Amino acid sequence: MATQILKMAAKPADLAALSLIAFALLLPVSTYAADFDKVGKSITAQEQLVSSLVATENVFSQSLIEPLVHLAKLQKSANRFSDAQLTISKAIQAARIAHGLYN
Repeated sequence: MATQILKMAAKPADLAALSLIAFALLLPVSTYAADFDKVGKSITAQEQLVSSLVATENVFSQSLIEPLVHLAKLQKSANRFSDAQLTISKAIQAARIAHGLYN
């Protein structure tokens, strides 16, 4: 298909237009890559926050619930679904223990 497009674009102006279109199509990819990089850094920072809370308190502390939920949302936005599922399970377990298993 690409060769058919190049055959149709015999003039230099057509080739320039095609290269601009290709460049415009690639712009969102670089934006998404930057977003994933930013999300990756946010995930790392949130994981460090959770680790420090676990070190100062315990694994089932009520103060861990909100940071764990936030971490799960970040992991989901980075398409790390299995990590997000594990993290939200930890948050649910902490909530059950903090608020009573039967509430």
